[in-house]
Amino acid sequence: MIVSLEAIFLSTFVMISQNRADEKRQVIADEAWRTVEEEEQQNERLLRLSNEILDLTKQIHAASATATPASRPGA
Repeated sequence: MIVSLEAIFLSTFVMISQNRADEKRQVIADEAWRTVEEEEQQNERLLRLSNEILDLTKQIHAASATATPASRPGA
């Protein structure tokens, strides 16, 4: 009987320890997920800005290509 009580207490402590470890892992996983989400949003912003820069660069190139030689600096 003492052995079975010891086994009950031991299994209870093991389960409590596992639950605490699971909670810690969940907190770490949640934080990692938040970080991934923030990085994804940042990447989307950077991609939008890069596309805007590309469009503006194309506009500048088109404007300078159509300019007359007299209106170009250094000509």
